[in-house]
Amino acid sequence: MVRTTDKTRARYRSLSRRRLLQTTAGGATVLAAGCAGGTGSGDDQILVDGDHHWMDEAELNPYAGDSTGGAIWRFFPALALYSTEATFYEGGSEDEHVTYGEFRPGSAAEWDHTGDQMSITLREDWQWDSGDEVTADDLVTRLRLDKYDETDTWDFVEQVYADGEKTVVLEFDAEYDEELFLHTFFLPGMTVNTPPEIDGEQTKFGEILEALEESTTDSEIDDRMTELMEYSWAPGDLALAGPYSVETVTRDTLILEPNDGFWEPVAFDEFETRTVGLGGTGADTQQVLSNETDLGPILTPEMLEEMASALHMAIKQGAFGVGLGFNLQGDGPYTDRNFRRAVAYVLDAQRIAEGSNPLLYGVPEYAATNLITTEQAEDILGDRIGDFELYERDTDRAAELMREAGYERDGDAWVDDGGEQVVLQLDTTQWDGYPELGNQSTELLESFGIDVEFEVMQESSYVDMIWGEGSGLEAAFATWGDGHPYPAFQEAFSDWSQWNTPAELEVPMPIGDPEGDLETVNVRELTQQIPDQTGEELSETLVELSWAFNQSLPVVPLVSENMGVTYWTDDWAFPGRDDPIWGVERNHEKLTAYGLVSPSGDGNE
Repeated sequence: MVRTTDKTRARYRSLSRRRLLQTTAGGATVLAAGCAGGTGSGDDQILVDGDHHWMDEAELNPYAGDSTGGAIWRFFPALALYSTEATFYEGGSEDEHVTYGEFRPGSAAEWDHTGDQMSITLREDWQWDSGDEVTADDLVTRLRLDKYDETDTWDFVEQVYADGEKTVVLEFDAEYDEELFLHTFFLPGMTVNTPPEIDGEQTKFGEILEALEESTTDSEIDDRMTELMEYSWAPGDLALAGPYSVETVTRDTLILEPNDGFWEPVAFDEFETRTVGLGGTGADTQQVLSNETDLGPILTPEMLEEMASALHMAIKQGAFGVGLGFNLQGDGPYTDRNFRRAVAYVLDAQRIAEGSNPLLYGVPEYAATNLITTEQAEDILGDRIGDFELYERDTDRAAELMREAGYERDGDAWVDDGGEQVVLQLDTTQWDGYPELGNQSTELLESFGIDVEFEVMQESSYVDMIWGEGSGLEAAFATWGDGHPYPAFQEAFSDWSQWNTPAELEVPMPIGDPEGDLETVNVRELTQQIPDQTGEELSETLVELSWAFNQSLPVVPLVSENMGVTYWTDDWAFPGRDDPIWGVERNHEKLTAYGLVSPSGDGNE
């Protein structure tokens, strides 16, 4: 039975992930490293980090709807992260492209699959900053809370338990695809960050888990989950498990000191996080050029041009993207799949990426399959990949589809059977790059003859609209792809999708024939089958879902976001290019969260 709070929980999960990603996606943070008094002065070595959140409002509870992104990564390193690829630049020019294609261990030292079990071994010599050892019970608490939060992990897993001090065992309820599960489980947010007990006293997480496991009705579970989502955990309130401890928290400053119990103690004296404005300003540029800052996440092309000679730079290729999505159960032209396909043929992803921020955005080759990386698409679709529509800009084809959808051209405008011009309400918010994506898309659609009413909304109103019940939603920008097929198709086709996707869609068949007869495909049921499938059966399901996405387009994929653009100078040392850390999501924060930045001369680069 689906409980009434399911969509609310899904909204919290989606929004938390969006905020985790957004915090430093496009200049929202200026991460700086320098030595107080100047490099090499003999004074304390201080890493200075800028964040656009007020420090005393940072929220560390992973289940809260307003979880604060950057803070999570600094305080709770992920178990493991998949590393894709990265491009390195010297002097503003591309120097080397490195492909990794592997998981990089984080707080999980190792993991092993045997039969219907997977064991995860946590790092030795790892303590909370309270001095308590980080144990398997800490991770088990997080996973058991996730069960009540109905995360994707529990679509695969039957039960979890601790096996000794440092090992957690996951037991599966059916045969499963190992790679698919790892990509689903090792999301960036999978961290040890819900301790059940600290200093011998039960925490709120331990208390709520105990109450959940004693609940006997859905109503009781809902009440406890509401309590969990509303619980606030600010820096300094509870123990941390990352490289840092909180020393001082004010409105606009968070001062951290090394946690000596971390498995890889940091090689500097203090970490200071300050509230600053968005990146990309002249002041930010001047700070780098004057050696006031030495490390940071994202540059605008203008900043790069000015600073190129002083910088090293690495861009992690995007593993999730931004697209233009539609409310499939709304009331407008966008409910017709041919209208949505026409929009896809009008929009020029390459132009949109270059016109917004080519450093932040890339253009996935096979985006319209909902498989965001070329490797994924070629591996899953194989020889069939040529049968899929890629929707490269083609206004003639778009015009054909508009006519099939029942519209006619009247001068420069497309009109309905009553002679009224087709109007599309397009909404977005001030997330990094989104307004410019909207401007670019609006220009292209209006030049084709579709009138666009484009609005940049306050974040709270935007979130209520796309993760609420869809009230007022016609078209908006949000994420697609989500790193790997299972979460990607969940986001597109589940009952909590922000696009209100119906369980059944009309899709032309057979696969590969866009002009074939329409057949009803239960995309929700197919998506739910993924965790229990392996081999050829799983492959066929993924192909069918890709085809259903390709032909229905609940969201028109536009760009991938390069969630890890790092620049640095010679004053601090970094891992070599062979370290997969460069290819993980939000690599600039992982470098410090895993203690991989050190004063110059102490590192590998």
